[in-house]
Amino acid sequence: MNSQLSSTLLPQGKKSFVWTLVGLARFGEIIYKAANTPAVGVNFIQAPNME
Repeated sequence: MNSQLSSTLLPQGKKSFVWTLVGLARFGEIIYKAANTPAVGVNFIQAPNME
């Protein structure tokens, strides 16, 4: 979801900055999901590999 949105709003000169924000958003999303899921360990192992 995040990658689609940011590629639509992507400024031409600031790709690396945008991708940093996307990375941070994904990382925060993973932590948020893990914190609110009973299977915390499973979530931390699977989520980074889904990219």
